[in-house]
Order: sequence, then structure tokens, then C-alpha cells
Amino acid sequence: MHAECNLAIIGTPRSASSALAKILVSEGWSVPKFGDAPTMSPSKFNMEGYFESTFLNLMNDQIIRARFGIDYSFLFPPEYSDVTKLGISEDFFFDLREESLDIPSDYLESIQLYTGEEWDVWGLTRMLPGGKWHKAYSIRSLSSGISLQASINAFNQYLSEEKGKVLKDSRLTFTLDLFHDNIDKVIVLSREDNGLILSIRNHYGKNIFTSETCDPFPWVSNHFNYRVKPMSFDSYKDRYISFSNALTKNKKVLFLDQSELRSDNKVNKLLEFIHS
Repeated sequence: MHAECNLAIIGTPRSASSALAKILVSEGWSVPKFGDAPTMSPSKFNMEGYFESTFLNLMNDQIIRARFGIDYSFLFPPEYSDVTKLGISEDFFFDLREESLDIPSDYLESIQLYTGEEWDVWGLTRMLPGGKWHKAYSIRSLSSGISLQASINAFNQYLSEEKGKVLKDSRLTFTLDLFHDNIDKVIVLSREDNGLILSIRNHYGKNIFTSETCDPFPWVSNHFNYRVKPMSFDSYKDRYISFSNALTKNKKVLFLDQSELRSDNKVNKLLEFIHS
């Protein structure tokens, strides 16, 4: 059955979505291969890989910017609103402008003092030099001349022709409706709160769910120059849940907890769901 449909995994970051995607790939599903964009490379956080398309990853980032404004990202998610009223302007292009960066000369020193970390928790080496998108994505054959709406249309056309794809990216929680007609099943993946908080803090910065900021920077973390404002974990989680509930209506949905991936009984139910 997987050869005749596409499946999406949504949920917060660090919920074991990569481990789930690995299971699906072992069962015959595949990661989208759109144009020249490869799958995301492994890192020290996901040694076995992310099983994500770099093109889908970037496009979802840009959709969030276009819909909700520059302040929002999957790390600082928007409040839920009527997503059916949200659109993408035809003239919204990929934000690849290097001059969009505005980083004070003492930025790196201040952030390292604030985080107490030597590693690049804020993604600064991915942002400098050369600009966040240019350095990270232009090598994937993307350019600032690509219309976002045209890219969404092209990707949907690809999904309509290439079945058996697993779409996996935390950002999909906020953009799923734009691919709705070409996604047949959705797995909503969650994780026990304490483990999720610890993993997100380890990955994106220890103060991400506190109100503490480092003057003069009113942010708690950063991801590809998305400056993350203080937010409580409960608010963070509620925003993901609100979007998940809204965007999975009229879809075949399986709700799964990360811990259940270790349960033979639940894995059997997962396999039944993806192959039915």
C-alpha cells in the first residue's frame, strides 16, 4: 500500500521522528528526492541521519516566515489561527539575502557567555560568513529567484507523481495543509515532557524554556537566524498540539509516543497502520 500513498510525520523537534522515519524507510518508504536537493546529513545529534529533504526543510522555513512573520519558526511557533485563511503571496521569494543578517560585533562572545557553551548552540558558524541561507542551502541548487508559491506547486506535483514518500520535518506541523491533497496518512509523534525538554535544551540551548535573556539580546536561542523569544514549555507544546489537531482533520492519523517505538505491540500497530 505504501507505494500508492504518501505519509507525513509531525510533532515537536527531538521527539524521535528520525528514529521513526528510519523504521519507515526500512519498511520500503523513501525520503523525497526533489531536484538536486539531498537528504539532510547526519550530525552528532542524529548520528544515523535525519531522513529529511533539505528542500522541504527550507521551503517549510520560508512558508512559516511568509505566513506568520519573520519572528516565527518551529522553535518559536505562532499561535493557532484559522489556517484556511492563510495564504502565500505569489511574489514571496526565498529569503536568501545575505544582507538580512544584522549581528553586532560582540554577538558571539555575548551568546557564548550567556549559554555557557563552546559549541555552536546558536548556529552562528552556519550563519557566518556568507549568510545563513546562502551558506547552508545555495549549494542545494536553490536561488533567491525561486518563487515560494511556485516551489510549493512544483513539490505538490512531485508528490502526486512519486508515491511511497515519507515527509518528516518538525516544521510540517505548521505547513501540512499546503500538501494536504498529496498526503494520505499522518503520524503525530510525541514524547514525555521531561525527556523532551532536556533534549531540546541540549540541542538548542539550555535557556530555551525560561524567561532569562542576555542583555541587549531579547532572545533565548537561535536557529538559522530565527531568534527565539522566551516561551514556557506548556505554551510551546500547546501551539504544536493546536496545529496538529487542526491540520490532521479528515486524514488517517496514528498518535504515537516515542517510548512506544520500543514496544513490540505498538510497533506492530504502526506497521499495520502504514501498510493498510
